[in-house]
Amino acid sequence: MSIQTNNVCPSCQNIFRGRYCSYCGEKRLAPEDLKVHSFLKNALVTLLSTDGKLLHTLKQHLGSPGVLTNAYISGKRTPYLKPLQLFLLANVLYFFLATLGYALTFNTPLYWHMNAVNFPHRPVAELLVTAELNSTGETLEDYSQRFNNLVDSFSKTIVIVLIPLFFLPLQFLKFKSKEPPLKQLVFSVHFISFVLMLSLLFFLIQLLTPALSGETVYSWTSITLIALYVLVSLKRVYDKGYLRSGLEAIILSASFYVVVILYRGLLFFITFYSLKWIL
Repeated sequence: MSIQTNNVCPSCQNIFRGRYCSYCGEKRLAPEDLKVHSFLKNALVTLLSTDGKLLHTLKQHLGSPGVLTNAYISGKRTPYLKPLQLFLLANVLYFFLATLGYALTFNTPLYWHMNAVNFPHRPVAELLVTAELNSTGETLEDYSQRFNNLVDSFSKTIVIVLIPLFFLPLQFLKFKSKEPPLKQLVFSVHFISFVLMLSLLFFLIQLLTPALSGETVYSWTSITLIALYVLVSLKRVYDKGYLRSGLEAIILSASFYVVVILYRGLLFFITFYSLKWIL
């Protein structure tokens, strides 16, 4: 496709009278606008501009938990990324690192499903995989490679189920207060986005400073930060006392642990039966 060679705006068919369309604001393309360096320059300007939505959203999301949820519910939506836009951004960044081999929380390899003692579906996973290998004669190494490749593909989509799974216990806690379900849903989207970004942070720490990336330190630090995020968000969004907010934060943090376990089980069974019946 070539650049505009006439004075007609490609978006609204209005006549250009300068560099920008006076009706819809579309920019009239110049030859340099189709070069890679121009694309990268515009992306950098958008990212780093003081009024850019991305940095403004991340600042509020990570520094003031609950502010984005309140803003969206109250109708203040223009300054920030929409909840699902933020989730998709966190999802893309997380699974980009996953392709490099650093992110394993939500795209767990077969070894974890068959050996992790805190995976309730582990005995079933061992039985199913062993029976499949005996039936086909395939080696565990080859099967693991195919399984892990498919897990990497499926997890990018299936991770979205974390949102409704977390929404359910939150909605249960807020049912009697007659809070609108949308409020709990937006809260859940922002929370799962935070968890993905927190995972990104820890993966970067593991990459840059391997000596500080012990599994125990990682686990307890992430649990603490998640609980604090939930507590601050609950207090800010629902404006209840610290005691009630603290109790609800404990319940929701424990619920999230169950949510992750359910997600991993779902990921295993979808991947296993896809390999067995479809591929």
